[in-house]
Amino acid sequence: MQRKLKSLRALNGFTQLDVASNLGISETNYKLKEEGYQDFKVREIKLLQKLFDLSSCEVGEMFFSNGD
Repeated sequence: MQRKLKSLRALNGFTQLDVASNLGISETNYKLKEEGYQDFKVREIKLLQKLFDLSSCEVGEMFFSNGD
């Protein structure tokens, strides 16, 4: 998940601070989540889905599967 999310963020031209602001969390908290040290809350996943225009299938693969 970490590599996919980081790549998606970079492809969309967002910094970690940009995404953190969209989620209403600190940049440090976002970094920990992006690097896999903390889990995203359901509310945050929904916001990421909207921000990156992800399908439900893409969200499932990114956040709810065992693969990276």
